[in-house]
Amino acid sequence: MDKNKNHREVQLLLNKPNELVAHYQSIIEIVVSKFVSRGFFDSEEKKDVIQNINEALLEKKMGSIQRNYNGSVLLSTYFSKVVYNHCLEIARSKKNQTRIGSEDLLQNHSDTNISVENRLILKDEINRIQVILKGVIGLSLRVLIALKLYARVPLTKADFQGKMIPEDDLFNGFKKAFFHPFDELNDKEVYEKAIPFLNKITSKNTDADSMRKWVNMQIDKIIQLQDGEPPRSKHSRDTIRILLQMFFEK
Repeated sequence: MDKNKNHREVQLLLNKPNELVAHYQSIIEIVVSKFVSRGFFDSEEKKDVIQNINEALLEKKMGSIQRNYNGSVLLSTYFSKVVYNHCLEIARSKKNQTRIGSEDLLQNHSDTNISVENRLILKDEINRIQVILKGVIGLSLRVLIALKLYARVPLTKADFQGKMIPEDDLFNGFKKAFFHPFDELNDKEVYEKAIPFLNKITSKNTDADSMRKWVNMQIDKIIQLQDGEPPRSKHSRDTIRILLQMFFEK
């Protein structure tokens, strides 16, 4: 513990609390940045959150720190915890606010009148799902095909690049069914047509219904990750389908 530095900061707390707030701006920024990186706040909100924290500190929280700080830890550590807790308060308040979310924008993503701001929101959603798919779910060949089938995005030869796939009757039947738009097929029909080829290339032995349930489990996981914690959106399977289409077709 740097006793001299901590002593100087304690003296600021007792005699010039407003100066201590100015002195600790770097701490506030670090804590808020961590909340941004974890998805609690958008990067565009960072300055507003910092301002909210400063106002709360100057108006009421410094008095509480003066009364409750007992010297058992560095004042900077105690201060960081106060800022962290206030960030949680802001995040919880934000969670309860009613606002138009990205899931609503996705329903109208083809509207040419969508504002620049909302287009940036959609771009952020696509970037977010890209991180989820590549960094968390993992885009193995099986997952890639399954998600494209779910999203009704036609497969291409590029999807099998680097894979030794014999062009036999099974693969030709798969190409005939899924290398062009197949929106007319329902989920049951999609998996019944796809499962023989999928079983072969993944060395699995499953049926169409099990495949459907497994895909739905992946979609539910994506929804949870895309919404964030605390939730920043309220996606459904339909909006994730649209988001997957945008991701695969970009």
